[in-house]
Amino acid sequence: MAEPEPRIAALNFKRQPGPRWAQMQVGMTVPDLLALGLPKGQIIERVHLGQIEFQPPITSKNGTIISKVEPNQPPTRPSSLPIRRCLCCGKPFRSAGPGNRLCDDCRRNSRSLSPYAPD
Repeated sequence: MAEPEPRIAALNFKRQPGPRWAQMQVGMTVPDLLALGLPKGQIIERVHLGQIEFQPPITSKNGTIISKVEPNQPPTRPSSLPIRRCLCCGKPFRSAGPGNRLCDDCRRNSRSLSPYAPD
C-alpha cells in the first residue's frame, strides 16, 4: 500500500492578503502549492523554518525527513540563510531575510523599538 501524499497540517505564519502565500490552506499538497505559482525552494525553506507543517512529514530523495517540527521546540533555521548582525545587541545570527534584523532573543525580550511607542 502506498503512503498517503503529504498534506499541509498547519500554517504557522500570519497570512497577509494579496500574495500567493495567502492562498495556502490546510489540506493542500506540494503540487497544489506549485500550481499557485509558489517556488519549490521557498516552500521547502518555509517548511525548514517550521512555518508550514506537513502530515505525513515530507522526506527528501535520500529519506531524510524535511518537515519534522518537534512539539514545544523552536523550528530550526537552515544553514543556507545569511548571517547578519543583530541591530539591537550586535550578535551574529541567521537571518530569514532582509527584513529580519533582530536576533530571536532580542525580538522576544525587547519591547517595541519604535520611537512612537508609549513608555
